[in-house]
Amino acid sequence: MTTGRQVRARRGAAAVAMAIGLLLTIVPLGSTAAAQGADASGYSPCRPGQSIDLLVMMDASGSLHQSDGVDRDGAKRRTALRDFRARLADLTADLQGADGPEIRLALWRFDRSAQPIVGFQAPSPQHPSNSDIELSLGDPNGLGGFLVKGRYTDYLTALREAAEAFSDGAQGSCRLLLFFTDGIYGPTGEPSLQQANQLRSEVCNDIKRSFEEASIDTYTILLGNQFRDVGGLADPEAPDALKIEMATASMQVLRALTGDASSRLVSGLPYASEFDCAQWSDEQPADRDGAIIAIDDLDRLAVQLLEVVDVAANSLAEWTNCGLASVGDRRSAPLPAGRLIDSIVAYPRATSIEGYEIVTADGVLRREPGTGTEPLRLTHADLAGLEPGWTIEFVTSGGDGGVDVACYIKQASSDVPIETGRVTDAEGQTLESVERSEFGPDSPPLEIQIVAEAPIGLCAAAAMEHFAWPDGRVQDWFCRDDGTVVFELKQLECQGVHELTAPLVVEFEPKHAATLFGPEQVVVRARIDIEGPSSVSYECFGAPVLSCRGADVQIGPVASDGDRPINELDEQELATGQPRMRVEPDTVEVPREHLRGNAGCVFHPPTRGTAEVALSWRPDGTAVLPGDLAWRFDKEFHGDASRGTVSGTGTSLLLGVAGDSEGVVLHFVTADELVNGDWEIGGLVTLVPSWDPGDGSLQAGADRQMASQTVELRVDQHYVARSNSALAFWLTLLLLILSIVISYVLYCTALVLNMSLPDPASFWMYRADIGVDADARGRLTLGSGAQSALVAANSQRIRGDASRGGRGKRTMEWYAAGLRLTLRRSPRLWLPGLLRGAWSEVRSDSGEPMAARPAASRRSRRTSTASAAFTTLVAVGAPRRSPDGELLAPTWIALPRHGLSADIERVDVREVEGLLVQVAAEVPGDGNGEPPGPQGRDDSPGGGGTPPPGEPLPSDPARGSTTQSDPEPRSSRSPADGAADRRGDRPPPRQRPDRPPPRPRPR
Repeated sequence: MTTGRQVRARRGAAAVAMAIGLLLTIVPLGSTAAAQGADASGYSPCRPGQSIDLLVMMDASGSLHQSDGVDRDGAKRRTALRDFRARLADLTADLQGADGPEIRLALWRFDRSAQPIVGFQAPSPQHPSNSDIELSLGDPNGLGGFLVKGRYTDYLTALREAAEAFSDGAQGSCRLLLFFTDGIYGPTGEPSLQQANQLRSEVCNDIKRSFEEASIDTYTILLGNQFRDVGGLADPEAPDALKIEMATASMQVLRALTGDASSRLVSGLPYASEFDCAQWSDEQPADRDGAIIAIDDLDRLAVQLLEVVDVAANSLAEWTNCGLASVGDRRSAPLPAGRLIDSIVAYPRATSIEGYEIVTADGVLRREPGTGTEPLRLTHADLAGLEPGWTIEFVTSGGDGGVDVACYIKQASSDVPIETGRVTDAEGQTLESVERSEFGPDSPPLEIQIVAEAPIGLCAAAAMEHFAWPDGRVQDWFCRDDGTVVFELKQLECQGVHELTAPLVVEFEPKHAATLFGPEQVVVRARIDIEGPSSVSYECFGAPVLSCRGADVQIGPVASDGDRPINELDEQELATGQPRMRVEPDTVEVPREHLRGNAGCVFHPPTRGTAEVALSWRPDGTAVLPGDLAWRFDKEFHGDASRGTVSGTGTSLLLGVAGDSEGVVLHFVTADELVNGDWEIGGLVTLVPSWDPGDGSLQAGADRQMASQTVELRVDQHYVARSNSALAFWLTLLLLILSIVISYVLYCTALVLNMSLPDPASFWMYRADIGVDADARGRLTLGSGAQSALVAANSQRIRGDASRGGRGKRTMEWYAAGLRLTLRRSPRLWLPGLLRGAWSEVRSDSGEPMAARPAASRRSRRTSTASAAFTTLVAVGAPRRSPDGELLAPTWIALPRHGLSADIERVDVREVEGLLVQVAAEVPGDGNGEPPGPQGRDDSPGGGGTPPPGEPLPSDPARGSTTQSDPEPRSSRSPADGAADRRGDRPPPRQRPDRPPPRPRPR
């Protein structure tokens, strides 16, 4: 024995108070019935998998904070709530990993009023936060404690606000109110009998009804000894009568809210029937809406809060007789096999779990350490190896005479035990589908047995109480010591048949299951499939035998070694006993071949005479047949004496004594291929056997015997019409081409609609005539006043023509200071050209050759083109003589109105000079550097001269068109430019606006 107060928690009497044992007995745990404790309440707050909204209402009254309060600095409640937060976050994470229910948590506090702290959110290490927890304890006084506002504990205010708070939760959730308080009802004002009666009236008549309508279940966690002064439990020095009345009213309304009449705190408490509380306080399971939980110390608050959520979320059921403290040393009752139990969870009650002991069914003792004040969990892995009859005992220490351990269990979801039995005779010899006797009518009955491994738990259940097997074929059954079970079928007389298609199925209650889960709450369904023939016929006269097993047989190419009946049944055959024909090909569309069928039918030949099977097909009301459908025997398979011969129409199969002694598997085929259409094949193929024994005196008996072997095979198959593959191919190809063309056109159109010149309203145009100097060799440079001329140029507004196509208004042309820019692009559907982008054509009103920057990203070398997307545009015309003989180059510069680039002083004159050289190369000359004068031309070699005023200055062929920024050899000029040279001083020809500039051809 251990020191201190140590007791062995065991199966106790129901009279012992169960303060927290009635928390959350959860609804059906198994697939067959609700699994509850033998003395369980049957209470179920949440459906399995239902989301949970959890509202924690914390008492923050002055009784906790005063100098004699149990937690005046809030340390215990603070620690408990933080501990609960961590435990709940871990539980939520485990539930999410196991596809468990979703949990949301809200936190409130109350004293003489109720205050929300934080709303419904998923629990986490940050919810509720430390500041939320601190606020739930009360209002700080700045001295490490909390303000004392009186000993007010207003149940009514807290309960009314709780009902409103749940309206912010999720629809359809399981709503749980955890109501923590350290004292009895204490409203504002002087306590009086009228206040006690008001509490009873409002709770029992209004609040309880609203909780019922909102599906709110209440769990009251009560701290301290004030509640024990009720119902004769008080100390000999009893308090005044008014306090007893307030305590009694408090417990009556808590019992009404929870329906927990079995708690030791309300045991023997009278019902306040005059306030309609009695109807909510019955002990029947239907009135349970929570539980009354008593704790003696705040150190256990976190575990008690967690227990409510744990039991509800994990679908645990209460086990009320697992370990109640009382005098003596007793174990639990014998328990069922451990494989039936998913888990056992034990929560300590004002005690600690020192350990537990398990005694197995064969008497082996196992001692394991406990978990102290933490919950103890035994998993399925811990229990799976235990055979029926084991017991458990929790070793506890401490306690207060109440419930030492609150236990919960969960039934394991187990598969149906399936075994396979073989068919034998009484001597254990394997039987065939047809057993023949040589003794004719004097043959003794045939004894048939089915031997299989016993399903787990079957023999143990039979040992407690043997029961008749619910199958008309079974005469008796028994278990052997070697772990097998033997089924003795009813004996067969001559010409009798045992159909063995359906398995042997039974439902039984495992041994000792009622001890843990309650009587008739756990039912195991065992199944024994029969391996071997689908039927056994006892034939004493040499007659043929037809048997059909049905189900899904594999139909492949015709081969003698692949044709056998299948041993597995589908659900329809198990339910109806009617064999089904499997049809192939099992495709979605109508096949381009005959259908083939097999139902596992075996036709055993006679030992004398000739046998025949006639086939007929009858569609039923479910059939939708677009064309003719007729079933025949497959002549490709049945083509010789051993497999039978098929008649000309295919509806009759003849088999003589030369047939295969093991029997012939019948194969079926349709007369024709199915026409293309939607087919719903449904109907019956009927097989009618007959026998000609060759002796007229035996014919009548033969006919009677054959009549009992008629078989109907169910046929169900669905096909949809085949699509026209050739037409589908061309249609698909046409749609593909069409989609490509449409996409191409749309893409080209999108490119066109996005082409635009910059907005002219955002630019200024500057126009200047800049002086040009020519050296002795005719090379042109800007004069020394070029920069000054640019700075002195006047800015002008730019006008533009726009198109409404595309994304808003698109600018197509610019007009300013005698310069025109026109947007050009490739043809609308020429994608390679469109991808290179648009360009702008630059022209002056006087028509002289032009050069512009930035250059267009085109293949053309024409100087009169520029990019369509620019931030600064510089254009220079061919220089001409002014009336006073000065050589001037007209220059245009478009600058943005705002920004760093808007300052004309930043324009680099070298770029203008480069354009000057470039445009000079475009001016036609005679090849000697001298252009013809207005009165004539010096054609002599080396002749020279200067052009008169108004004539463009010729370029130097030797210099080509080299510039600082974009050198361009003369040989790169396009044929169009060459033509311009031959036409003298005329401007270069204008191209069509819908075509890009021509590519240059090398000379």
